Amino acid sequence: GRDLYFYHGQQGEESETIAINSSPWKLVVDGPSLAKTRRGKLQIRLYNLAEDPNETENVSRSHPQVVGELMKKLVEFRKLQPADAIPPYSEGRRGFEAPEDWKITE
Repeated sequence: GRDLYFYHGQQGEESETIAINSSPWKLVVDGPSLAKTRRGKLQIRLYNLAEDPNETENVSRSHPQVVGELMKKLVEFRKLQPADAIPPYSEGRRGFEAPEDWKITE
């Protein structure tokens, strides 16, 4: 089957979540953008979904080769996204004016 990718970066490039499901493995990485050469503090979790479908046991330390292979795919995937593709949540408010018929209460 195909690899399935997941990315969530609306908190900004310093706090992204990116994952790949490459059967039977799922690698999840939280931390700074993988598109940059600096890696910083990354939280890495690897699950064997065939044996642990509820993702309860992080097996990243016992399978460093799998982590390395899937990490390369995640880096390549992350580099495909244009730099301005997804602005952080707060940036959408600047300059926004609601239409007259919207009811906004604060």
